Amino acid sequence: MQFSINPTSPVVSFLVSATLVLPISFLINKKWVFQSVQVAKLEFMKFSATYFGAIASGVIALSLLYPAIPNPYVAQLTSAGLVGVSTFLIHSFWTFNSRS
Repeated sequence: MQFSINPTSPVVSFLVSATLVLPISFLINKKWVFQSVQVAKLEFMKFSATYFGAIASGVIALSLLYPAIPNPYVAQLTSAGLVGVSTFLIHSFWTFNSRS
């Protein structure tokens, strides 16, 4: 039995792009979106946990939507929208919240 990964798969492309963007996303969210002045190390740990949870939920959502929606672009946009909104809310109320 041979195991192979299709590099053009929407799931693979989602995983690769999301992982590569982590440090840039953290800095942009910390400095410009939430304008946080808290300790970066603690925030980065919270951000990473939320981020990788978002990746997992994005993969699950895309895996469920991809077969259900005939257009793969619509499936990926829907998955990204759901994950993006939920991740923003988690960052707002937990990651960059000075009271958490």
